[in-house]
Amino acid sequence: MKHNTAFPKFKKHLAVFIKLSLLVFLAMFFFSLLQLVFDRSTMFFDTVLPHIINYLGLFISLMMLIMGITYLRFLRYHN
Repeated sequence: MKHNTAFPKFKKHLAVFIKLSLLVFLAMFFFSLLQLVFDRSTMFFDTVLPHIINYLGLFISLMMLIMGITYLRFLRYHN
């Protein structure tokens, strides 16, 4: 099966997506680690975020990272 990308710089955009999702994952991991180790809540604009928001963000960013890496491997395997 030949896979055609919709625009010529697709792999570059996929690499940027993977880097951004890795950055978001590491940030969410750091915030979750702060909550677990130091028992400090994450605050944005003087608003305390619940623990479930951090774990949900961690899960979503991890799934984005896995999706991007899997798609990159799929493209390399089939091209």
